[in-house]
Amino acid sequence: MKKLTITTLIIALCICLSLPVLAAEGDSAGVSPDGELITVYATVAVAGEFAEDADGAPVMGAAVDVSDEDGDGAITLNDAFTAIHASLCPDGVDAYASYEGDYGLSVAKFWGDESGAFGYYINNVSALSAGDPVSDGDAITAFVYSDAVNYSDMYTWFETSEITAVPGETVSLKLNTYTFDESWNAVESACENAAISVLDADGNETDIAASLEEDGSVTVTFNDTGDFTVIAKTDETPIVPSFCTVSVEEDTSEGGTSDNGSSTSGDSSDTASSEAGTDSESAAEDEENGLIYILIWSTLGIGIVAIVVNRIVKKIRQ
Repeated sequence: MKKLTITTLIIALCICLSLPVLAAEGDSAGVSPDGELITVYATVAVAGEFAEDADGAPVMGAAVDVSDEDGDGAITLNDAFTAIHASLCPDGVDAYASYEGDYGLSVAKFWGDESGAFGYYINNVSALSAGDPVSDGDAITAFVYSDAVNYSDMYTWFETSEITAVPGETVSLKLNTYTFDESWNAVESACENAAISVLDADGNETDIAASLEEDGSVTVTFNDTGDFTVIAKTDETPIVPSFCTVSVEEDTSEGGTSDNGSSTSGDSSDTASSEAGTDSESAAEDEENGLIYILIWSTLGIGIVAIVVNRIVKKIRQ
């Protein structure tokens, strides 16, 4: 009986001491520790047009800080929508509302619209509900359908959302959409029908010519330096608008011209290598800190167990 009591105590102590270690190892994707803050990039459209923020600027890839706004222990689309409205919408957070529906968390009001005709995508993939988790760096597109009856607005996106070019260069882009097969599965396809225009840094439409081909390719030639935005909007068939920002800069590298979306040769690989090295070092440091944490707790646990067990044994023997 004494041996059984000692064994039980040892097991109980080991379980208690291991809880902090298990908690450290058990963090899963989407779970939000208190105070966690991520950044998402928001695009909002209403009835085929980009929505405007409180300053009158179109909401295209706007950086928004998001935390666990609803306190459910995870950072989800619902949290992102709350933060997007609070920081960007002219009517503030009151222009957004959600509710728990039959298929999960749903949107009741978006950008002040209460039609229920809403769509939302994370990194150009349709979300299942407003309860879907979001991560740092995600691109979120949310929109109010222009066709609130048949939901015929086609979601579109440029394969590259940000590129660099040099004066005189012809930039090639690809505009995509989704079509549906005979089983109603979404299939990535080329967008054949859209009105393409180019805006300057102030958001004014320029006279720069841009054309859309049947294969979804868009070609634009930039003769001057500056920041531009290529816009795809509804032409004949209603679409969700999309954009690609283009930074046209004089080429100062030894390599020559840019390569449509990458930086000029020489700079791109160095930057990528630098970022990859930084990410690797950060991951290694996190792993090392985790191992140290586990080792400390394990060492303390063994010491405490030994002391407690020794005292219990002495009392039992008395």
